[in-house]
Amino acid sequence: MTRPMILICLLIVSAWCADGAPAAQKTLHLLICSGQSNMGGIDVPKTVVPPIQAAFPQDEIVVAKFAVGGMPILCWSKLPEDAGKTIGSVVAGTYHDSLIAAVTKALAGRRPDTLHFLWLQGETEGRNPTITQPYYEKELESLITTLRKDLARDDLFTVIARISDHGASRQLKAWEAVRAAQVAVAERLPRSRWIDTDDTSSGKTDEQKKASITGPNADVHYDSDGTALIGKRFAEAVIAQIKESAGKP
Repeated sequence: MTRPMILICLLIVSAWCADGAPAAQKTLHLLICSGQSNMGGIDVPKTVVPPIQAAFPQDEIVVAKFAVGGMPILCWSKLPEDAGKTIGSVVAGTYHDSLIAAVTKALAGRRPDTLHFLWLQGETEGRNPTITQPYYEKELESLITTLRKDLARDDLFTVIARISDHGASRQLKAWEAVRAAQVAVAERLPRSRWIDTDDTSSGKTDEQKKASITGPNADVHYDSDGTALIGKRFAEAVIAQIKESAGKP
């Protein structure tokens, strides 16, 4: 075969590979974000996604988010004993179904390689003096295990943002019970971890913002810097989980 013929053959093969051969499928990571108003305040595409994308530049990241302010975990949990209970006009477990719907829409029929459930909720229970640690702990564990079951993915990773230290100086026993329950669930369930929010900023004045970092949070809601820091920590936890699942250091 002459040299010109060889070059023509190589060009034909190259063109077929570019146009006809299937492209390599990207690794797909799904972030399932849910909780109350503080989760609603986190700009996931701007604070959580970029660090993960930087760590895995060849991969694709998809976000499914569902957050509702001021609502208890009962709206998400599917415990049998909660069946039929209502919170205002919301039936227990309704938000779980909404979260599954958000996941279905975000994936559009694709199967993710990794799934990560990012949870930031508990402030409503923290202000309720009747809340005990066993109650919230049971509800949160049920939420995670049911989500894994309904998605048919036992490999779902969970990152729980422990609610702030807002209740420390206010002697809110229920607040401390929620914090303890969140840590207990994260440390007991496999493929789970928790992140700290105590040093994030909140408050409306400079004095409140400064005080919230060094001491108990001045306000229930984090400011923009606070939500950005929580987003960064969510990202760090997800990156660590992906590396662990892939057996990478």
